[in-house]
Parts: sequence; structure tokens; C-alpha cells
Amino acid sequence: MQEYLDHYLELPGAIIMLVTALAVLAVLLLVIKGFVNLTAGKHGDMPRQNYVYDKVFNLSQRLFELIFSGASIVFFLSVYYLIDRFLDVPEYRSFWDQYNSFLLMLFIVFSCLFNNVLDGLLIRLKFISSSDKAALRLIGMLYMFCIFMYIKFIYEDNNYDEIIAYFLGLMIGRFVYFDATFKDFMNAIKDAVKNIPLMILSLVYISIMAIVGFGDKYLIRHNGVITNIFIAHLFMIIAIFLLQHCQFVRLLAGKKVVEKKEIVKKKPSSKKKKKVQDVIDEDFEELDDIDMEYKVSRDET
Repeated sequence: MQEYLDHYLELPGAIIMLVTALAVLAVLLLVIKGFVNLTAGKHGDMPRQNYVYDKVFNLSQRLFELIFSGASIVFFLSVYYLIDRFLDVPEYRSFWDQYNSFLLMLFIVFSCLFNNVLDGLLIRLKFISSSDKAALRLIGMLYMFCIFMYIKFIYEDNNYDEIIAYFLGLMIGRFVYFDATFKDFMNAIKDAVKNIPLMILSLVYISIMAIVGFGDKYLIRHNGVITNIFIAHLFMIIAIFLLQHCQFVRLLAGKKVVEKKEIVKKKPSSKKKKKVQDVIDEDFEELDDIDMEYKVSRDET
């Protein structure tokens, strides 16, 4: 175990992975910016620049949420794999062998909580709604399912068949639950389909990371495919964190146009004018009275 940790902490390989993650993410965000510019038109009274600003942030954060969703699932699955591989204490091993299926389901539940930590504490995603997050997490399952299909049929590793079966059950249950109507089912499909282009971008992202990692021998094949996929996702999350806090997305989005509203100065009402005039007249009357009193007192003296 220590041997693997030492390998993954080696700077040359880690720096190459980080630079790759940053470069690919920057390109994907530029693709999103280009797409928004091409599709931006008139949107009611909203200025075009404001639409571009909101849309760039929305699509970027959808991409981030999708990556977070996949990374959360991969993290706990890699923990499951590592425990199953390296746990050799007899009393714990017997417990693991007996209840590992239930623990796998528990790990998948924990992945949802970990997802909330990523998009709530690490990076706050303010431009996507709760319904968007639900749809993206559903697509995140499909994203992971595509990765498992690659592992099974292209990488030819059959060690994840049980996990694939769990994911199939979760995906079907998410689409068709016990009290769902046909309308609910169609709405779930529509919400999911809208995010498929972002899923394709995410798959391109992880594919490039895997190609670079395995090509550079930073990702070790015999350490388990799922563990290597998690390490690649870890660099992707670091890249998201860095670009987000370097204001790269804000730079792409531009600035919002502040609409200037004409300020109409209200003229004082006639009643108010009258009141002011009455006060002035009263003041003058008081001055006249004082002046008269002064003259009378002077004549008497």
C-alpha cells in the first residue's frame, strides 16, 4: 500500500496530470463559451450579454456537478475495491465477506453525501437549481455506467459485474419509481437528455486523463482500474477548484449589463407648495409684528 502512495505522490507524474487536467478543462470551458455565443439570441427584455453570462456559468457549473457526481461514486467504489483487496485480518475479513454487498450499497449512499460536500463546501454552485442537480446526478450514474462498460468490454475486466448490476438497478429505480406516472417518466427523460452533451464532454475529459496517465505510467494498471479512475477524477476536481477560484469562468462569462433606469424627479404637490408658502407668510407676519412693537416702544421713550 505504501508503495502505491509513494508512486502517486511523485512530482513529475503528478504535475503532468495536473497540467493536463487544467488544460483540458480550460478547453472544455472555451467550448461551452463558444456554444453559448453561437446560440445566444434575443431573450425577451434580457440583454444578450446577461444571457451569455448566466448561460456560461450555468453550463460550466453543470459540468462541474457532473464530474463531482462521478468522482463521488468512484471514490467510494475505489475504497470498496481497496478494502476487498488489502483487508487480510481474519476476523474483519470474515465480516467483510459476509456483508460486503450491503456495505457496497451503503458506500453508494455515502457517495451522495460526499457529492453534497463537493458542491456545497468545496465549490458553491449557485447557478444551478436543485432539480438541475437531481438530473445531473442521474446522468452521473449513466456516466459511470459508460465507464464500467469500457472496463468490462474494452479493458476486459469482469471484477465489477456486481457493481454494474447495482448501477443498473439504481438507474432504473431513478427513472421508474413505484408511484411514477408516464408524465413523470417523460419529464425525467427530458431532464436527463438535456445534459447528455455535458456527459460527452465529461467522458472526453476522463478519457484524455486516462490516456495521459496510463501512457506516462503514472496510473498503474495492476492497482485496479477503478482506483486509477478515481485518481484521475481527483486531479479533475483540483483543476475545477483552481480555475474556479482564479475567476477563469467569470472571465469567459464577461460582465453583466446593468440596465439604467430613468429616475423621475417628483414635483412637489400643490398642497405642499401651499404649506411652504403659508409658513413663509407666517414668518413674515411675525417679523412685521416684532418691527411694530419695536417702533411703538421707541416712540414711547
